[in-house]
Amino acid sequence: MSYQPPQNVPPQGEGHIGQPTPLAPPTQAYPAQQYPPTQAYPAQQYSPTQAYPAQYGMPSAGPPAVKGSRRRGLLIAGSTILLAGLIGGGALAATSGSTYESAVKDMARAPVGCTTTLDFEATGDFNLFIETTGSTADLRGDCAGSDATYDRSADDLPDVDLALTDADDRSIDLDRNEDASYDAGGFVGTSVRSFTIDEPGTYKLLVTSREDGFAVSVGKDPQADADGQRNLGVGLAALAVLIGGPLLLL
Repeated sequence: MSYQPPQNVPPQGEGHIGQPTPLAPPTQAYPAQQYPPTQAYPAQQYSPTQAYPAQYGMPSAGPPAVKGSRRRGLLIAGSTILLAGLIGGGALAATSGSTYESAVKDMARAPVGCTTTLDFEATGDFNLFIETTGSTADLRGDCAGSDATYDRSADDLPDVDLALTDADDRSIDLDRNEDASYDAGGFVGTSVRSFTIDEPGTYKLLVTSREDGFAVSVGKDPQADADGQRNLGVGLAALAVLIGGPLLLL
């Protein structure tokens, strides 16, 4: 019979007592290039705020948010348009009444029984009104009825003959027109004729009647001008809402 010495047992020196010490298994070094413990992201390719690809286990970013500067711009633009339109439109609508009264007071007036000189600085369509309530100022011409006051019923208009001529004594066509009237600032008038001025200049209006206690006023339709201003104000406010409102919503 042969004797086999124990494996992995160091030789015992003289006088050694005890069990042999086992040897630990040898460790194996892995090549770093072959077995990386963790995988690093290339810093030069993916910044901290940039979405990493799905293979790196990071969720992808959603659509970009609207920039704050753009939102502020829309807010400022919408607010400015809305406020300017509402304020401007409201002012136009609110002052249409005072514009109407001012237009009535500023009309030229011709007393009955004389020829009144009128200066037209603008062209266009004008009306002749029989004014039953009001007063005339100191007028140019041969009118003895200047600075007179009158007040009679507007339902009983007097019969009157009217003749309008230019500086060369050429007659201006007068058309029947009973569509306009006014009642403002202490004046009441009803239109009876309309005419067109093609050239600015001096004109003469002759008013004759068997009755008195009234005057003839000359001018554009004051109610139509006031209505146009009020409609302009309402339209401006509506336009501001249509434009400024969507900008605020955006």
